[in-house]
Amino acid sequence: MRQVSGHTMGAFSVAARFGLKLAVFLLVCAFQWVVLGPPTSFFALAGLSGALCLSLALWKGERPFARSLTYWDEAAWFGLVACLG
Repeated sequence: MRQVSGHTMGAFSVAARFGLKLAVFLLVCAFQWVVLGPPTSFFALAGLSGALCLSLALWKGERPFARSLTYWDEAAWFGLVACLG
């Protein structure tokens, strides 16, 4: 696997980070549902997170088509989730 900032990022850690972010977004949207009505922020949060992952990938100098999962992959996943809305 590729070394990133002195430690190895495995596929499990990237997938866990993606799942944790989605869980937080769902919690925020559930709270919005209770307080304000139907949530509208989930897809906006996913798009913003995709933009953040894209900027982190550029900042860290990761390759877009690396053999291991990187911020590029996470940005693509969040971009797909944002496009669902």
